[in-house]
Amino acid sequence: MMMKRNWKDMNLSSFSNRSFNRFSLSKRKQYKFANPLLLNPAPITRSETIPQYKPEEETRENISLSEFASDTINDMSPEEKIPLTLAITSSRNFFSSTLVNFENDILPDVSDASFERILKYKLNICTDIYDFDSCDPCVSTLREQKTTVLRELCTLFDNPEKSTQLSSTSRQLIWKVLYTNIFDQEPRFPSKFSSFMYTVQIIDPMWPHLSLAFQILNKYVTYFPNDKCLTTDVIKRAVYLTNLPDPNVRGKLLSFLKLILDKRLDYFHTITKAAGDQLMGIVNDISPPYCATPLLQLLVTLYQKTNQRPPSAFNKVVQYAALPLLSSQYYSTFASSFNGFVVGLLSVSQDQNQILPKLRDGAKKGSFDKPILKQTKSANSQLLSFNSIGRCKVSKLTDNDVYTALDKYWPRTRGTKELPFLETLLVTMDATTHILTTSKVERICNFLANLLKAENIKVNNRILAIFKPPTQPKWVKMFSKTVTDVFTPVMIKLKNSNNVSCEDKGITTALQEILNLGRKTDAVLPDFVDKKDKKVDRVDMWVALSQCAVLNGFKHDHSKFKSSVVNEKDCLPSQAHFMPCIRL
Repeated sequence: MMMKRNWKDMNLSSFSNRSFNRFSLSKRKQYKFANPLLLNPAPITRSETIPQYKPEEETRENISLSEFASDTINDMSPEEKIPLTLAITSSRNFFSSTLVNFENDILPDVSDASFERILKYKLNICTDIYDFDSCDPCVSTLREQKTTVLRELCTLFDNPEKSTQLSSTSRQLIWKVLYTNIFDQEPRFPSKFSSFMYTVQIIDPMWPHLSLAFQILNKYVTYFPNDKCLTTDVIKRAVYLTNLPDPNVRGKLLSFLKLILDKRLDYFHTITKAAGDQLMGIVNDISPPYCATPLLQLLVTLYQKTNQRPPSAFNKVVQYAALPLLSSQYYSTFASSFNGFVVGLLSVSQDQNQILPKLRDGAKKGSFDKPILKQTKSANSQLLSFNSIGRCKVSKLTDNDVYTALDKYWPRTRGTKELPFLETLLVTMDATTHILTTSKVERICNFLANLLKAENIKVNNRILAIFKPPTQPKWVKMFSKTVTDVFTPVMIKLKNSNNVSCEDKGITTALQEILNLGRKTDAVLPDFVDKKDKKVDRVDMWVALSQCAVLNGFKHDHSKFKSSVVNEKDCLPSQAHFMPCIRL
């Protein structure tokens, strides 16, 4: 694996000269990695080749660590150069075959009698894996020969008429090549050593061969979807290999699984269960978080295949494997994929988006049209599952489930995970704007207001960005009165306290936008003005509105205004005191 990273800010003196010895994977409790600080072997150079493996040593693998020269200079010690490229090679058995001359052996037509013989002769070199880090000229020639054969196979499969004429023997030979190059590998390397590299871009050195193999694989599945080689074990293996660190390989495996679902929907439960098992590995800190992004996208595809009526097995995976991903310590590495997963499962179809406004209009008028009611009943109970949890036997994912999971796993300490959690909360609200209620928005706004009081600059700036017109969500306009009532006092306190956790311009802009929302709504003044049981809250609210008006340029003696409010006998300011402040 090739990983590129700027190591300028890290101390790599302990990684300068070391390597890992071969260890046995058959007994997981026996192998342990030696302390790299205590090792001082001879340096590994780029010209050093990885040891070859014998067929009887299938339970043993080699893990080596190499450093390559760089022009980056360490600021602490200018004479020392920091490597920019770190290579980890593992879980691959490399072979060295004899050179074969393919110049005069062009792959003939499928109908030719010698086609199968020449194909078998050419595919012998493709069943071996060659080290791309080796500088041996013999290995380099073998890699070029393998590339030539794989390109010939791609050309063959580009022609549907010829490729569909392949015999069962020829298909078995081709499948052996595909399985060896794609599925016969293990996503294993020292997790403790590489845990800080989950955000680093990793490239598989064998990608030139893998890209061609994946092209052949997709065409193979398209032309032969019912082939006996496409077994359940192969499907499970593909889901398992989504833990490979190379994002290109994971993307190709995801495309393969989606293609399988298009051709063979009978593998739905197999893929669902395998995806749930892999995600549970992340939740339990057993496996790395590489598989989260492709499997979350795969779950959205599975949900779409069910016409938004998933079976209970799928709902269990969502509830007990997907949502608990919020508890992962590496959630920030796949937070955007999780947000896409939430949107994909909570967004309603276009027909239902057209039905909901009509239902609201009918509720205001007091009557419904019969065609609308028929459409609502045939909307595959999406509205029922959104508005009434527990009535359906099969419980689908709802916005309340996401809010409950966010509340359960919200980071207790102010750290880097809080901003991704906030993004997930806002994305969920945007995806379910059509079913939000005033009470739910009020609770969420109170929660966001409490977050503003903390000292997380990124979180506070993200909350303030909600009120800016380019990024202002729909629910802010729909529930403008609730937003104004909750955020105005908090904004005033932040403005007066000169809190360093928020930008001064951001607070001023947010206050102006909140006032604009108050002008546009018909209920600028609180509904509880005439109620006697909330006198203190009303006084604070009116004082906050007055301060906000002063900040926006209204000429008014705020100190005199505040004293007049507090000194009133009934502690309840009349409406006339505040109308000049509100109507700017």
